[in-house]
Amino acid sequence: MSDSQVVIEENAKNQKWTLSPYFVFRYGTEAQFEQARQQYVANLSKAQKQHYDDAVIKFQADGSSPIKLGEDWAYLTLAKSERREI
Repeated sequence: MSDSQVVIEENAKNQKWTLSPYFVFRYGTEAQFEQARQQYVANLSKAQKQHYDDAVIKFQADGSSPIKLGEDWAYLTLAKSERREI
């Protein structure tokens, strides 16, 4: 197991850090990414959840749209499902 996966697993157990979605996307397994994404979405306020949902729709329509603040997880979720390289 790589050091990066150890960091992701330890953080999933203890929530010591806020890991970058790009770190989890690049170094985590698909299951680790999905767990981190679900945890992120579960902690969003109603307005933030709406922004996330709108961003997912935006990236589904145009995957080359600029990524704005707070849209990282939405972009990476679609990239992961489409198996795009980031």
